[in-house]
Amino acid sequence: MKIRFIVLYCFTCSVTQLLAQSTTISFNKEKWNTKTSTEANFAKFKDREALQLNGSLFLNNFMLEQGEISVDIFCDSNRSFAGLIFHDSGDNSEEVYLRKHKSSQADAIQYTPIFNNESNWQLYPQLQSFYTFIPNQWNTLTIAFNAKKALVLINNEVTLEIPVLKTDNTTGKIGLWALKPGWFSNFKVEPLKHDLSAIKEPSEVYTLPLITEWELSKSTSIDSLSEYISKTPNNIKTITAPTEPNGLLPISKYIKKTSNRNFEYNTEEFTIATKTIHSNSKKEVRFMFDYSDRCIVVLNGKKLFIGDNSFKVKGVQYMGHLNKKSNTLLLSLQKGNNLLQVFVIEKANGWGLIGSLEDIN
Repeated sequence: MKIRFIVLYCFTCSVTQLLAQSTTISFNKEKWNTKTSTEANFAKFKDREALQLNGSLFLNNFMLEQGEISVDIFCDSNRSFAGLIFHDSGDNSEEVYLRKHKSSQADAIQYTPIFNNESNWQLYPQLQSFYTFIPNQWNTLTIAFNAKKALVLINNEVTLEIPVLKTDNTTGKIGLWALKPGWFSNFKVEPLKHDLSAIKEPSEVYTLPLITEWELSKSTSIDSLSEYISKTPNNIKTITAPTEPNGLLPISKYIKKTSNRNFEYNTEEFTIATKTIHSNSKKEVRFMFDYSDRCIVVLNGKKLFIGDNSFKVKGVQYMGHLNKKSNTLLLSLQKGNNLLQVFVIEKANGWGLIGSLEDIN
């Protein structure tokens, strides 16, 4: 298998080593880019050279298309998140992390694409997995990846397959990420050893007539919501945004919020997802949909629906995941063009919309 490494300016000598063998990258300021607001403390921990981190930290002058990266993460029961970043291009990247306080739960490990500096784990519940961490010990997280897919291992046990990486990045920086201070040790980079060809895309059969393309307005402060609901639609500039094959529209992939990467501390913003529906006669169609976090549905200027799927809004275990059959509206269409507008309001963790239109006449 051909191994491809892309390196900028320095680390030229290290490339030859990486092609042949595993390389451990030491935790010192010379190897890592600390010129950001990240809280990084290089110190001894549990008799190891280690790093205490809160935020993200990237290996200096190093980009990788495919390979394997691994790190030891110290796991205790305190609420915290810690993991690896790859294919980072600045605003977009792929992340896999341990939710250390969720040991023995179905979402102990999470994958998320980062679109325009926004995490999107709510949109991909199928890319989370169960694991029981070794308590109060180092646990090894490994990601084997190429340009399109990835395999996740914990303590050398396969725990998650990612059949399609979501950002469309085929190379990028590699690094570490933690929310709330976490300890890392023994960071390694090596050639791709695991065979990823056996990871197949899901062969889903979609019986619903999915909406596969929306028009999206720019991200706007929630303070302007009332004004935009009453605005003439022709005065709102939009971009065309295609969905994923299952109908999911990952909104942050296409538009950037002004308040991002601060999770629940973000301010709320909204976009208008618009679909023009042409009908040859007056009739009713069934609109099945779901959204994250909140939404208002408007048809031909008439408000039909207001809903809230925010994280924990329906209970402490409510995650805000999407299901295309969660909500149903009957849309009374007029002859000619009809304007369906979904005002999708987001704070954090996954700005998304999914919908289908079914003719019931």
